[in-house]
Amino acid sequence: MRNNKKRAGAFWGIHVDFHANIFEKDIGSFTKAENIGKYLDEIKPDYLQIDTKGHPGYASYFSEYGEVAPGVTHDHLKIIREETEKRGIALIAHYSSIWDEASCKNNHDWAIVDKNGEASKTNIDFNSDYTDKKFIPMVKELCGKYGFDGIWIDGDSWALRENYSPETIEKFLKNSNFDFIDKDNLKSESHFAFRQFTTNEFYEFLKYYCREIKKDYPDFEICSNTSFTCRQPIKPFDNFDFLSADMYDLSFRTTARNYASHDKEWDLMGWGHPSRFVTKVSEFNELYGGRRLYRCINHVDRDLRMAATAISLGGGFQIIGLMSDKGEILMYDIPRMKEVAKFLNERKEFNYNSKPLPNAAIWWSQENLERDYEDEVLFQCKELQKGLCDLVIDAGFPVDVVFDYHIDENNIQKHNVIIVPETKYISLEKKKKLLEYVYNGGNLIITGVNSCMVFEDVIDADIKKDTGIGIYAEIPSKPEYFIGATPAVLFENYNGEEFAHCFADKLDKDYNPVKATAITSYGKGKIAFIGWDIINEYFENKLFGLPYIMKEVLIAVDKKPNAYLKSGPSRVEIIPAEKDEKLIVNVINTNEYYYFDLNTAYGEIPPLYEIEIAVKCKSEPKSIMLEPEHQAAQYSFDGEYAYVTIDKLHIHTIIVIEF
Repeated sequence: MRNNKKRAGAFWGIHVDFHANIFEKDIGSFTKAENIGKYLDEIKPDYLQIDTKGHPGYASYFSEYGEVAPGVTHDHLKIIREETEKRGIALIAHYSSIWDEASCKNNHDWAIVDKNGEASKTNIDFNSDYTDKKFIPMVKELCGKYGFDGIWIDGDSWALRENYSPETIEKFLKNSNFDFIDKDNLKSESHFAFRQFTTNEFYEFLKYYCREIKKDYPDFEICSNTSFTCRQPIKPFDNFDFLSADMYDLSFRTTARNYASHDKEWDLMGWGHPSRFVTKVSEFNELYGGRRLYRCINHVDRDLRMAATAISLGGGFQIIGLMSDKGEILMYDIPRMKEVAKFLNERKEFNYNSKPLPNAAIWWSQENLERDYEDEVLFQCKELQKGLCDLVIDAGFPVDVVFDYHIDENNIQKHNVIIVPETKYISLEKKKKLLEYVYNGGNLIITGVNSCMVFEDVIDADIKKDTGIGIYAEIPSKPEYFIGATPAVLFENYNGEEFAHCFADKLDKDYNPVKATAITSYGKGKIAFIGWDIINEYFENKLFGLPYIMKEVLIAVDKKPNAYLKSGPSRVEIIPAEKDEKLIVNVINTNEYYYFDLNTAYGEIPPLYEIEIAVKCKSEPKSIMLEPEHQAAQYSFDGEYAYVTIDKLHIHTIIVIEF
């Protein structure tokens, strides 16, 4: 056996996730060859991802370098490798990196130290002997002994915490201008510098383990779960072969757009089981956040919608399947997995290796994430990033995400609009580059109190911050809808264009009109201001009128989007792309999208009816089809846009235009 299959570029896969060691109990005999063979024959994934060391830290196989899980009696990895090898299916290891409870328990010197001087029970010091004595040897063991083709490293970037061991503090102080670390003040300069130091040390760790593994196994493919997303908004390192993240919450479509912005192969892993570890009814009464947990499997509609978002943006999709607490693959899951496979394979011709077209893009700032620090998680998942794209999508427009490095490398010119969300910390350098972008013909949408204050010098108005009153915004196209907001900035003595009429404090058009929106010209472009935290407000409260305001401002600054919702229910996700000289527009049903939470699983997704999508065309189309239904589309063409009618949308359809 040898690792010669490719994971990077694969279209879809199964993550069989049992964390056999999570309860540290007898797990009995493992997967039978006939079962794994039947499972693979029925579902036919491009790759199979299997647990080898979960967060508890125990190897789920006979390892020479790590603690073996209690109850392991069969070499199930050998069986799985043989069965995948027969079918030409790549085998990928799931492996928890710096989250390793067994190592912390059995090797105290390997654990990080918290600010109170206590050794961690979960987190490893990656600068300890753990890296060279357990982590890297175990990975090489998987390569050499079992012929794994790649590894999906979990418990990595998202698990990073600060290490206050004496050795680490001494190293930091020696290489900094500080005499101490203000441990209790997250906003202090010394604490910020220590976080930067920890982050940079971690980046070197990522590069180190990639180099060391590839010295012996150069074709072995490596991924670090959730790295290079909004959690860690930097340019991906060349050492990594593909990008991937597991998603169980509303950040799925934001994360997909994070990865689509990088020049790397990527996929997303959807949780087919919102809570996956407890299988016994007697264990259902565990409390989470003051409420009970109830486990169930997603309705397949929910799985298909996650898959649609990933593949529409040019990525792949993998879904978590389960094993029993005896390590047996769950054969009853085959029909559902077959439906996911059928859905994906029907769309592979159109979506695999497609290239998304540029759209209005939301900028997610690394500097702001690092400065606006809220807890002790280094690569934190802020609430705003989960709903970062929701407002634009629900306004009926496609949207992208860009990071700092896209701005630094002048790689934002292809986007007609850059949206600066509620951003508190914006460097003078970034501000200058964004203004140059507008001066040369781009457009900015500035949202939120803090962001507006950063750009107050480019608008002919007196900006009044934190007025202590709320505002109501009337939407010109929907004057019957009022949206309340607080706090807000007011643009006093402003005589320019507005895109929403605002009133202070009372839901009354005859009471105290104020100006909380504005548009100003700047060079060849425009800058639009929304004076309150509209993106975060929409994430938290889903006020249905807010997308109408975003629609108004997008129309004002972006006259020619590649596609948009012309008419019909405003519950679709639109993703334009190109493939094989064909223009393709993915349309995804987002009905009940927000009915999703950890430990819940909702039913089927209701279909949508009578949707009209506007698609910008380079010339008059020769044909427009809806795929994979292979149905000729009803449409009209006005010389610039084709207006395509979709009578009924269940989960996902693809408008395919040939010229």
